[in-house]
Amino acid sequence: MAPEDPQRAVDAEAEITGLVWPALFIGMGVLFTALILAAARGDLWLDEIWSCFNAWNAGSFGGVFSTHHDNNHVLNSLYVLCIGEARPLFLYRGLAILSGVGSLGLLGIIAWRQWGRRESIMAVLLGGCSYPILPQTPLRLEQKPVC
Repeated sequence: MAPEDPQRAVDAEAEITGLVWPALFIGMGVLFTALILAAARGDLWLDEIWSCFNAWNAGSFGGVFSTHHDNNHVLNSLYVLCIGEARPLFLYRGLAILSGVGSLGLLGIIAWRQWGRRESIMAVLLGGCSYPILPQTPLRLEQKPVC
């Protein structure tokens, strides 16, 4: 019986390792996306309702930019204005959900390039469990500066 080629064993291990890291990132992405979606369920909070009314009262894109209110985030107001009134509540949190998921993806990519695989796993793990990523009051400003 001939001994196994050591280079072939190293190549096989590298191939398995090469598949594990992307699978781990995808799994974490699915897990944290589910966590973000679960946190975004429920009724709108008072400040979210207020933001919607401000956007609808502005009536136009120009009106959004001229509204001077401490609860007016221009990007979110434009999003709410584009959606319109009388939509499912979950839809009004769409921008916050996309911002939270996008933040995690961006965090993973930046950490991978800056520090490497293991460190990027920890960065995404810590970021996915952090308060600014999870939409507790989704229409507010928590997710957008992170992204």
